Amino acid sequence: MIADGVAIRDVYTLFKTPEGVDRAFKKLDTMKKDVVWWTSGAQPPQLLADGQVIMTAVWNGRIYDAVKNFGKHFEIM
Repeated sequence: MIADGVAIRDVYTLFKTPEGVDRAFKKLDTMKKDVVWWTSGAQPPQLLADGQVIMTAVWNGRIYDAVKNFGKHFEIM
């Protein structure tokens, strides 16, 4: 919702309405082609290293290993 211009303070109020839910799904439809789904824990660090993604959800141990043992310059946010 924030990506669609909704103020942070209004997100949950808007989600309580059918119109808000519809708006959220419409926004998700515009981003669907840009989402990369991963199926194993080794994929996120590799996706980052290959430049296929700029941000990902990942298990912290995988990022630690990539930084510590493979010299990757990843940061946890």
